[in-house]
Amino acid sequence: MPHAGIVHFVPNVHRGTQIDVHLSYIPPVGATGHAIAWLLGTDAKAMLDEDLVRLKSLFENGKASAPGKTARRDEVIAA
Repeated sequence: MPHAGIVHFVPNVHRGTQIDVHLSYIPPVGATGHAIAWLLGTDAKAMLDEDLVRLKSLFENGKASAPGKTARRDEVIAA
């Protein structure tokens, strides 16, 4: 799927980091494909939101999980 994006990590006043994600893509079958994916719960925004939750967990807890996969901070740094 053709796509492009940019991610900004911005420190905030609460000693945290704000992550701004700008993503654009062209779904298969255009707007119809996007609507079908949204109805099935597999749209790009939902997947990105889930990935950001896992990234937050990896940063804050040193570990993140996805169905069938687990990552630890030390494994990611070593790669």
